[in-house]
Amino acid sequence: MTVTSVFVDKTEYSRYYPDLQVITATIQVSNPTQGATLSVALFRLDGYGAVVTKQITLAAATQYQVIFDLNRDCLDSLNIYRGKAGDYVIQVTDPSGNVIQSGMFAVSIVTVKEITTEWAKGVTFYDYEILRPRVQPQQITGVEVIEVTANHFKGPFPLAFTVGNPSTLSWNGGPQVPINGLEPQQLLLLDQRQQDDIIVNVDPLKLPTQNVTETLVIDNGRITDRAMILQVRRAMNWVQQQIITKIEPNVVDTDPVGYVDEVAIPETYYQPRNFNKWMSFKIPYPNVLDLSVTGWFNRGQVATVPRDWTVWDERTGIVELVPSNASQVVWTFYNGVFVLSYLFNYASIPSFWHYHATVGLRDLWNERAVVREAIAKKAVYEMLNTAGSSYRAGFSSQGVSRDGISENASYTSSAMYGVYGGHYGSYLTWLSENIPKMKSRFCGMQYITI
Repeated sequence: MTVTSVFVDKTEYSRYYPDLQVITATIQVSNPTQGATLSVALFRLDGYGAVVTKQITLAAATQYQVIFDLNRDCLDSLNIYRGKAGDYVIQVTDPSGNVIQSGMFAVSIVTVKEITTEWAKGVTFYDYEILRPRVQPQQITGVEVIEVTANHFKGPFPLAFTVGNPSTLSWNGGPQVPINGLEPQQLLLLDQRQQDDIIVNVDPLKLPTQNVTETLVIDNGRITDRAMILQVRRAMNWVQQQIITKIEPNVVDTDPVGYVDEVAIPETYYQPRNFNKWMSFKIPYPNVLDLSVTGWFNRGQVATVPRDWTVWDERTGIVELVPSNASQVVWTFYNGVFVLSYLFNYASIPSFWHYHATVGLRDLWNERAVVREAIAKKAVYEMLNTAGSSYRAGFSSQGVSRDGISENASYTSSAMYGVYGGHYGSYLTWLSENIPKMKSRFCGMQYITI
């Protein structure tokens, strides 16, 4: 039995977009062993690993499908969502421990489809003055077109690779250009008229082993889906910074062992002014979803706080230690966990509280959906700003006269806004007005009194 291929049905998914909530993975197997079990995992590539794993039992068929529902399958035992935005693959492990995985795909908070159909509807994101192939060479591997001459015709043209000593490339019936040596190189390819040309990067080690002719369609350049995905992630980080809370559940740890999203800073112990209250401290993260606490004196761990002793305010991050066997404040109950002389003899102990926590908003549904709107508008604001300049750099106005068959266009180097200025200007105004409200709503007032 051999798993020959694994692939998914789309390149981007999201729990927040109706058509993209379910990942369908197709697994092809040759010579299946009936009764054998395959382990299929939705695998995060940021270091977290498997978010959810499912088992399939083989029958006589050679093709199987596994469904991952982003809304149902990505919650852990504490009901915390672990399918955060990022890059993923589907990993399949056979009974012998061999692993094969699908191509990379994205899980997003705001998808490219949502941007193009809602937040930037009707915007083409074309480059007015730059030509590119609609799709880079797929059959002639190792070749990438990086530049097309500005006066090149649009449409389909053949790129030909010929095996030889040396091997050659030619463009649209033009001269054959030799590929010399095995080092990556850049070649200029003229067409048959020797008036238009393209420039390609070539990696000789990745070239085909036989002659191949492939048709490339030349058209206006445009922003790629991957570029949009990365812009959305930058917008997410910007919004996260502005509202001072993690947008999705993140793992933070002062003493990381294994995967963490962020290395946290230990907190200082301050002796309370009176002992008629439970021991407490504040971690520097709002929206605490899960927490474990230890006590340290310099580099030595002196206490491990039982999980059933810790209670916290989810929104503010204030943690209180309440022994489960006491109904009143009696500090001697802490003696089984802490060396009380530390707590009574010192006004403060630097970096005493160490912790492992999951922090962030539980989801972006209902009243929290405004965070998604902010991410979308921030991402589109930046993309429209770029699209305005790439449409026609410096373009300000155009006039056409039908009677005299005349046309004029004016350009400026001092324009404050581009072609989409009105569009992204409204997004900028919305962000400036609503970000402070979101910070107050989802983070609250953050302060520490010593």
